[in-house]
Amino acid sequence: MMFPDFNDPAYSEQGHYTDFPEYGKQCDLIKPWRGYRRGTIVAQTPKGFVVQLSSGAEIDVYLDEIEID
Repeated sequence: MMFPDFNDPAYSEQGHYTDFPEYGKQCDLIKPWRGYRRGTIVAQTPKGFVVQLSSGAEIDVYLDEIEID
């Protein structure tokens, strides 16, 4: 897997990358977060992904913390 240059502001002002194969895919959190288990991958970070939960909360996760559908 090739990772983008996260220091390049062209990806976004927050440093998140959104043009990658897993974008928009559903995933399950291996360890639930505040009762939430399922989410949608909305960004890639240098260490993993940002997952948006049904509450609207977005959390940073490592690759080994989720199972992608």
